[in-house]
Amino acid sequence: MTARKQLLDQIRMIGVNSSNVAAIGYCDVCRVLQVDFSNRKRYRYQDVPSQVFDSFLAAPSKGRFLKPYLNTLLDLPHNYHPD
Repeated sequence: MTARKQLLDQIRMIGVNSSNVAAIGYCDVCRVLQVDFSNRKRYRYQDVPSQVFDSFLAAPSKGRFLKPYLNTLLDLPHNYHPD
């Protein structure tokens, strides 16, 4: 197992109060934003600045925050993880 994979597998997820987003987490070393959606899908977005994660975490509405960024995030390399 690579060091990067170990770091990604250890991302601390933070549960959020949202109808669409179940939890979010961030890896500072890898600059990866991980989002667990309420439909049990997990996505990892690469090259995300830590300020985006901090703003996402602080946003009163996770869905409203995510929607404008979603197209930008989808333009970034991302992976779907069914686990």
